[in-house]
Amino acid sequence: MVNGKGVCAYATRTLLVVRKKKDTPLWAGSESESEVDVMGIQVSLPDSKAERAILPTDGNIQWGLAKAHVAANDSAHHQLVSH
Repeated sequence: MVNGKGVCAYATRTLLVVRKKKDTPLWAGSESESEVDVMGIQVSLPDSKAERAILPTDGNIQWGLAKAHVAANDSAHHQLVSH
């Protein structure tokens, strides 16, 4: 519940994968030779056992909303912890 109004925010987990950039030799170990891709986002409501994985292939609206929840959680964590 947010501010006692019955509004809930999703908890999110983001699954990332690190890949070598295209046309990069396998022996290249530099960080500049790799890229990070988002594989999926898991969302769940507080006090709920139900969880849902959202994938980029699930459609622009669902994927966009999942990314918005991740951004909101990241911003809230930054404001609460860093300030």
